Amino acid sequence: MYIIYIIYIYIYIYYIYIYIYILYIFIHFSPYHIHLYYNEFFSSFIIYFFFSSSILCFFFSFLASELHHTFFNQLPNGWL
Repeated sequence: MYIIYIIYIYIYIYYIYIYIYILYIFIHFSPYHIHLYYNEFFSSFIIYFFFSSSILCFFFSFLASELHHTFFNQLPNGWL
């Protein structure tokens, strides 16, 4: 069961990485350059978004696995 949660975590994180990488390419190599000039604030915001989303994903997957093993096992048969 934990392997399924780990697979979900990696799929979620890679979707976020692909989305942010496409956003980085669009901003950095845009012909108009969007007048952001890719300053330090924007790069630090991307890094913060990486780590916060991955940490939240690990936390909620751990919480869901703990609920699955504690709460759902006490239900009568026929539930889940």
